[in-house]
Amino acid sequence: MTDKDQINPEKMTREELISECFVLIGRLEKKISGRYRPNENEALYLQSVRAITGLIDTTNRLLKDTELERLDERLQALEQGGNE
Repeated sequence: MTDKDQINPEKMTREELISECFVLIGRLEKKISGRYRPNENEALYLQSVRAITGLIDTTNRLLKDTELERLDERLQALEQGGNE
């Protein structure tokens, strides 16, 4: 990975970060399905599974955070509309 290919979370939006997680999940899935052979390298397989699980968990939390932000924005808009 070159420097310009590296993820810079300070400049990424949640949507971009979610998109990057999906790309990484796809890459890891290809590695597991393409290279994994039962009983040959179980450690690599388990590391890949843990990595995918972590990415899925991170993506899920980001999706929940985004949904909560949108609900908060809608609630604020409703409250402001009722006060006018």
